[in-house]
Amino acid sequence: KLQFLYLIGVTVEAQGRPGSPAGGVQALYGQAFTMKSNRLLLLFFMAAAVPYLMFNLHAHSYLDEKKGHRPLISSGDAASRPATTAPTPPTLPPTAWRPLCQEGHQYPFHLRLVSPTPTCSEGSIVRYGAAGGWAYRKRCEDTPYVRCATQTFGKDPADGAPKGCECLDTAGISQLPDSERAAFADAPCLPPHETRAQPIGPHVQAMLKEPAVDSTRARKDFLAAHPDGKQENPDPSACRASPSWYQLLRKIDIETARPPHAPRLLCLFYTMATKGDGHRAILNTFGPSCDGLLFMSTETHPEKHQLKVHKPGEESYHNMWQKSRAIWAYVEEWQAGADLPEEERYDYFVIGGEDLYVIPENMRKYLASQDVAAASEGGTKPLFLGRRFREPGGMIFNSGGAGYVLNRAALSVFASLIDTQPCAPAAKTSAEDVNLAKCLLSAGVQAFDTRDASQGGANRFMCFTPDLHYGYSKKTAAANDWFHRYFVGEWREGLDDVSTNTVSFHYMKPDVMARTHAVLFHCGK
Repeated sequence: KLQFLYLIGVTVEAQGRPGSPAGGVQALYGQAFTMKSNRLLLLFFMAAAVPYLMFNLHAHSYLDEKKGHRPLISSGDAASRPATTAPTPPTLPPTAWRPLCQEGHQYPFHLRLVSPTPTCSEGSIVRYGAAGGWAYRKRCEDTPYVRCATQTFGKDPADGAPKGCECLDTAGISQLPDSERAAFADAPCLPPHETRAQPIGPHVQAMLKEPAVDSTRARKDFLAAHPDGKQENPDPSACRASPSWYQLLRKIDIETARPPHAPRLLCLFYTMATKGDGHRAILNTFGPSCDGLLFMSTETHPEKHQLKVHKPGEESYHNMWQKSRAIWAYVEEWQAGADLPEEERYDYFVIGGEDLYVIPENMRKYLASQDVAAASEGGTKPLFLGRRFREPGGMIFNSGGAGYVLNRAALSVFASLIDTQPCAPAAKTSAEDVNLAKCLLSAGVQAFDTRDASQGGANRFMCFTPDLHYGYSKKTAAANDWFHRYFVGEWREGLDDVSTNTVSFHYMKPDVMARTHAVLFHCGK
């Protein structure tokens, strides 16, 4: 019946304002009033108007949801349906409660970290909830931040909907009646995250007790199977194609000869034992060119170059910072071992996910350059290298997606600070790159500028796939796109942003990784 009434409304709606439910109703009433000779028809159309309006509004809301428009109060899993919230107290204006989870927030980790601000400072009230009603907490002195996401506040037990999160500042509280203000005054404090911190040492010791994984095995296995050092083309079909974005790859020069006194490079990758495609793609492309290779996983399999990471908390994307802490603390302890074979001692360490593509030949060339050697003062000064981004109005950090690099000295600095408050030892977040940058910055170690000065400031570390970098344009990108808002330095795009000495790409699926490797190493210019 609703579908039938909806079709009637759509037909008549053309006489009102196109695309507007109200216009359809207006036209519907107008059509009915012209038919005075038939009062039954008049009553029918008037009765039809209300369900039509309700259905049409529902349809518009559904389409908005399909287009990605989400309620401002929800930052939960996109698979969960939006929260239905209780109305705000009638004694306050609608803007008194301010959402902490912003619609369209494009930060790559999908978390809204709210630092103390005038809108949610100490003494403010944070409320969260869904159809089952609101719960209230006070923002107290020892609450370092409010993380507005389902992993913090959970889901409503009544219907499983993700909970929203809003803040009422002290000015809003002052507008409340005495009874409501007294109820808020008794609200418990948000729990201080520091109380859940766990020293990383026991987790590192557990990793050291895992079966030994030879970090040089991937390189040795490759050379045993390929004495000439030549690798099979992972995607022969790539050489028969010629999409426009190949221009970007053909711009890149590969340093095939190992530079004299080149530093030794260990490549580290986050992974899980249940994943395999990315693992195989790395081994079939650039992995054997790393001096050392380890997959930091959920299980230990020496034959697969996988080591289990013991860490505080669960295995989750939203717990990446704890996994990162454990990995770096382990690497520092392992590298400091007196019995470690010389072939497993490394000068630089690059880390990323299994969708990171590295060009080890170019990475070693850059790390052996005079600029890097001078900046590190012969390896004695900490260096933190990668693709620099700047938080809007905030700190510069190196993108985790594009891969970032620590030298031995920087690794030692981080390990010495790892359980201190500037290094957020209890934080549960995916923003491991931001937290690492904050930690190192507390010791005066800044993200090093890795742009290629010989090419006008083109970047070496690329945070997207080659085709996305080739086609990216600030003019056509969304106004709130995070990439150009986080960009550091003079704006560059397309081929102009890519150095001939590029060292990495991100978001590389196995087939794209194979094709990229084929074009760079097998298809020729």
